[in-house]
Amino acid sequence: MTRKNNSWNFPKRTYIIFLVFILVLFIQYCYVSLAPSVYGINMDDFASKRNTYSKTLYAKRGTIYDANENVLATTVTSYTVIAYLEKSKNSRGELYVKDISATAKALAPILEMSEEALTKLLNLDVYQVELGPGGRNITELTKEKIENLNLVGIDFIENNKRWYPNDDFASYIIGYAKTKQTEIVKDDKTLIEYSIEGEMGIELQYETSLIGKNGYLEYQQDRNGYKIPDTDETRIDAINGNDIYLTINSNIQWFVESAIKDATEKYQPELMMIGVMDAKTGDILAYSQTPSFDPNIRE
Repeated sequence: MTRKNNSWNFPKRTYIIFLVFILVLFIQYCYVSLAPSVYGINMDDFASKRNTYSKTLYAKRGTIYDANENVLATTVTSYTVIAYLEKSKNSRGELYVKDISATAKALAPILEMSEEALTKLLNLDVYQVELGPGGRNITELTKEKIENLNLVGIDFIENNKRWYPNDDFASYIIGYAKTKQTEIVKDDKTLIEYSIEGEMGIELQYETSLIGKNGYLEYQQDRNGYKIPDTDETRIDAINGNDIYLTINSNIQWFVESAIKDATEKYQPELMMIGVMDAKTGDILAYSQTPSFDPNIRE
């Protein structure tokens, strides 16, 4: 009696399984390539969001001068420290923060924040986080100190803040402008945009003239964040705000500031105001009031 050998059925079965596998892959490939939406995701929108880089080009707020073109209020560059927390490379190629404990410990003394506060921020379930309040409006020097630490996942947003070089000089006339932040959702990510808005004095009265108009930059990028050659780029340059020249004479203003401070120390008034006007033209040459304030601190 002869036993039938079934061992030759194995190659046939293997071939059928392999053929079915290839057929499934081919169908899946056709589905992904030809269908406008894949599993509820619009592929054109997905590709556009993934490859499009856009950036706001901030307008510079106008400078306020006195009658002799001395700067009374201007805009300077500052930085905000942010951390990428999403556990993958973001669109620009940076890595997320991996060692939260070491990162918080390294940044704490520079940002003058506790390790506990920084650790709490770095553990948030978000794409990126601002390390405030110590990480807001830092100087170029502080930025360099952080960069020298070579911390993975730490980056900076360049922004502007208002600076008053003479502190409380003519503060009630100049007023002040504050840096404000607005959260916006773009491409399913929560980002922060900054603006400087006047809240008192000349800064508020001439807000629409000082503020200018922001522009933007948009182009297609590769997986490493570089612009793809020979692709279109959309750029609208920012229009800076207008400068304003006051009739204030700084020499006379310094004299008035000194006089009102001396009088305050001597008589302890609840309120005192001194103003100087050109009788021929009506120009205000100086004005001071006590109690006063430093607009830089209000920033």
